[in-house]
Amino acid sequence: MQKVAQVLLFASRCLAICAVLAGIGVGFLEATIGAAFVCFDSCPSREFLFLNLGPGTVLQPLLPCIVLELLALVAFVAYCLATGQARRVAMPILFLLLGGLVGVAGLYTLLQHAQATLPVDQDGIVIPEAAKAWATWGGLSVLFVAGAWSGVLAYLQWRR
Repeated sequence: MQKVAQVLLFASRCLAICAVLAGIGVGFLEATIGAAFVCFDSCPSREFLFLNLGPGTVLQPLLPCIVLELLALVAFVAYCLATGQARRVAMPILFLLLGGLVGVAGLYTLLQHAQATLPVDQDGIVIPEAAKAWATWGGLSVLFVAGAWSGVLAYLQWRR
């Protein structure tokens, strides 16, 4: 039983580290490559750029981080139940739910703000420099939210 518990703890920690790296990687990719392709040939209108804006668009880039963190939490819960430390599970689960909701709400608010304030020219086309700057800041905010959220969850699983 001790071997199984140690494997579960190791799996939980490895998955938590992978979740942190996935969150940082997705944010970095959005800030660099995603910003370069906002206005690839020509810039769209503001309405077309934010056509599919919704809570789902915030969650799409965060999906690898969320899935890995949920798997890490499942392994952590199994470890805690196997070792008789059931009270240790409450804080990571609460932070998973509340911190995740706050992070997604913040990113969605940032998207709403960009939709309302992104500058356009007289034809209604988004200005390329502003669109690239917004995409860079949006990617950096995804990097911060995903990295901080999964990093705190990893910390909560590791502390004794």
